[in-house]
Amino acid sequence: MVLTPVDPVSGAWVGPRLAEFGSCLGAIVPQGFEAYVRILHPVQVDTNTWVSWADVAVRTGTTLEALSPWWRVAGARELHDPVENEPLEGCLPEHSFAALSELLARESGPDAPCVSAVWHGWGHLHGSARTVFAWADDGSPAPEPPPPPTGPYPSEVLEGPTLELPGREYFTFSCTLATADEPSRHDEWRTGDLAGWQSPQLLWPLDRSWCVATEVDYDSTLVGGPARLIDAVLADPRFEAFRVSATDSISYT
Repeated sequence: MVLTPVDPVSGAWVGPRLAEFGSCLGAIVPQGFEAYVRILHPVQVDTNTWVSWADVAVRTGTTLEALSPWWRVAGARELHDPVENEPLEGCLPEHSFAALSELLARESGPDAPCVSAVWHGWGHLHGSARTVFAWADDGSPAPEPPPPPTGPYPSEVLEGPTLELPGREYFTFSCTLATADEPSRHDEWRTGDLAGWQSPQLLWPLDRSWCVATEVDYDSTLVGGPARLIDAVLADPRFEAFRVSATDSISYT
């Protein structure tokens, strides 16, 4: 994994363009872009099988709209009721991120300099907090356990400055669209294309022509940018997406 930390000052433009934390979609993705889209995170039902929210809505007899909260689509009675399978919060699946990167590369070029920002609070970035060891007891002295595995980020990153935005802090890295996935890879075991994967929370080019935002506690990814980019996302069958506005409320009810 190649990591190139970048001075968090590169993200100083984001904060002034965010609405009050938790108030609307413009609190997740910077305001002021020409158009916006909400990409729903697909639902993983087994290792390599994903279903759309529309598929779930058909099964549950519910309605899917641009701002629908997941629990209503899933047919739950209220927020936080258990549902068998749920979309990931805070992580756009790797196959969806790769598809989105293709469209962004068409807009800006694959080698356009970008910044990737990853929430500093993800536990797997700091190494494992618990390690389990087992061995057969043959009466000999127990061996010394190996040191716990380290996280994917070196100490100079973990102890370095972070980009501070309302309600969140982020590690920031320079990248291109061809390498934007590298700061998000780690060694935690997961199934399917989630193995060692955590999508960035923010991604933008240095010219600030668009921004991708995946809020830690949100089950969708937002993209703000020129209308042609948003139209391309909406037209791509690899995404389940809806046109939205930065002033739209975040709907949890």
